[in-house]
Amino acid sequence: MNNFNQHNTIFHQQQQYKNAIIVFIKNPQLGKVKTRLAATVGNERALEIYHILMKHTQEITVDLAAEKYLFYSDFVDENDIWANDIYQKSIQNPEPDLGQKMAFAFKETIQKHHEKVLIIGGGIAGLSLAIGLRRKNIVVDIVELKKEWTVYGVGIIQQSNVVRAMHQLGILDSYLDNAFPFEKITVYTGNGIPISNIPSFRLAGPEYPANVGVSRLKLHHVLSDTVIELGANVHLGITIESLAKANNKVVATFTDGTSNEYDVVVGADGIYSKLRNMLFPDAAKPRLTGQAVWRHNFKRPEGMEELGSYIDAEGNGAGLCPLSKDLMYMFVTSKEPGNPWYPEYQLPELMRDRLKGFSGLIGELREQISDPKEVVYRPMEVHFVEGDWYKGNVILIGDAAHATTPHAGQGAGIAIEDAIVLAEELSGEGSLKEKFDRFMQRRYERCKMVCEGSNQIGEWEMMGESPDKRIGMLKSILMETAKPI
Repeated sequence: MNNFNQHNTIFHQQQQYKNAIIVFIKNPQLGKVKTRLAATVGNERALEIYHILMKHTQEITVDLAAEKYLFYSDFVDENDIWANDIYQKSIQNPEPDLGQKMAFAFKETIQKHHEKVLIIGGGIAGLSLAIGLRRKNIVVDIVELKKEWTVYGVGIIQQSNVVRAMHQLGILDSYLDNAFPFEKITVYTGNGIPISNIPSFRLAGPEYPANVGVSRLKLHHVLSDTVIELGANVHLGITIESLAKANNKVVATFTDGTSNEYDVVVGADGIYSKLRNMLFPDAAKPRLTGQAVWRHNFKRPEGMEELGSYIDAEGNGAGLCPLSKDLMYMFVTSKEPGNPWYPEYQLPELMRDRLKGFSGLIGELREQISDPKEVVYRPMEVHFVEGDWYKGNVILIGDAAHATTPHAGQGAGIAIEDAIVLAEELSGEGSLKEKFDRFMQRRYERCKMVCEGSNQIGEWEMMGESPDKRIGMLKSILMETAKPI
């Protein structure tokens, strides 16, 4: 758990200098510093001496007129003597050779790429981008409107392209520790007869699973804990108020009255993106599709180790996805003319009603739905920003640029892919426009295909079309997302 639920952090105006100081330190841990000296004076005395030397270095550098970059040996410490608003903190190159460490530090601090990025939105897309950027030692500020860093929902399906993406972000092991792996995706009739298998691919490598199910809360913790560990600056309870150009940068003013200057501003603030409305006021607004999704957690029965998708005689959809050793979740898609919101107390009865065309395991679970607090209901909304997703130094990713239905289980997946590609391009060569153009070349058509295909599955579902069409489209989407990003 992180400690950002208890208080809000604030921005510190950081003076900009042409000179830079790079400081290498070892994380002060008993038995790991001044080891040759420790052979004579002992580990405790060696650690004490190291603290004295570190304090002296801090005192003689803190007031120097230069940008200050601090490279830790093992992990970024946000609560030590090196002030976070004065020293830009990163992790050293893990290679043992000092020359390689220095070359890495020089490259990261003085190469001419865009080094200070504001991310608006602390959800899946924003956190994934922060991880990717911090891996490249780009300074990151995140602002999140919520005063408490919470997430809604029960579980989330993460298919093979997402497992690969987590590997690329360097968090696959901690991610898998909190998820349930599975290989099979099977489509059934409403009474449980198998009608099709959906192909899965081990894209992260043969030693890793093809797909996983994971609790949204656990996924959030993996992402947010990694962001904090890597030294990103997180600010809760505020968001963007206005943007202004300043030379080749952007001055962002926030809802608490503070402001700061950035090389790049990224809108990862979801389907109702405030930044999108500021950037593209004439863009099409999100639209309701006429369907809704219902979700509910259940105890996972022994042997339930696949994603099961069920289609009843009227074309309605339901599914079961394992989340952990003890937990799975059910999702149900239903036609909801007028896209109504229902009183909470009615949700269990209404969800049971939407499942009346299913028997077998789905039918058995239906009768267990009774607690309104356990039912998560959301009308489906979609949108897609046509044309470029950027203007000047400002760009959109994730649901801020493209929000789709859950039918292909790819909304979060393509948002994470956006984050990986943008982090790669921002650390690459060329002007900012060239970097943004390369990002668009890699993302636009892929995301458009996934969004339009998923939306089409929903349309066919509401029309009662043959399951064959829906299965064929889903296979096409998963073949597309299996391609490299």
